[in-house]
Amino acid sequence: MRSIVQTTFGYSWAMKALRILVVLLCCTTLAGWASAQFMSDKEKKSELAKIAMLEKSYKAAKTASMKAPKDTRKRTVYVKATDDYAHAVMVAASLGPKEKYPRSLRLYREAQKVNPKDPESKKWIKTIEDIYRSMGLPIPK
Repeated sequence: MRSIVQTTFGYSWAMKALRILVVLLCCTTLAGWASAQFMSDKEKKSELAKIAMLEKSYKAAKTASMKAPKDTRKRTVYVKATDDYAHAVMVAASLGPKEKYPRSLRLYREAQKVNPKDPESKKWIKTIEDIYRSMGLPIPK
């Protein structure tokens, strides 16, 4: 069965887009590695402190949401805190790709379970999974 992209734009366009995505991932990974190599200890500590702060907010929002599962406001805060934490982990230059992408994917999936209509988590889950597929790597659970 042909995908919508293949049907609409042709197979060669889809392959070109996939190649561009792989190149961007490689460049982003190398740029992240390079920036991590040249980050000062102060910058690394600052970035890790920001991630720790977002993790604390995420855990507090998760706890509050679990105590009142029918409270939509608390669920919304929980999903937002999870998305923010996942994004900070995903773009952190001080974390390696083998740590940050699986961790971000797990967090985005968690947000998706709480709110299946969350566009942020939906977008990033697809992006991260597509990157793993394009590289021929197994998608983390």
